[in-house]
Amino acid sequence: NNHIDVIISKANKMLGIIYRTCTTDCDQKTLLTLYTSLVRPQLESGLPTLKKKIKKRLNVFKDVPPNLS
Repeated sequence: NNHIDVIISKANKMLGIIYRTCTTDCDQKTLLTLYTSLVRPQLESGLPTLKKKIKKRLNVFKDVPPNLS
């Protein structure tokens, strides 16, 4: 969980940099390019870890008897 928080924090920092730098001067294409090159890779790097954690949590429900679910 700490690993995911670090990744989200890094992505938010990059969004802040983009926001402070391009408040009025950047067009939509520039903002999209900045997002896809700076923010999105940060978030995508955490997907394998997040997927693994979610899968572990879902496996817990497999052990629940059918009459309780």
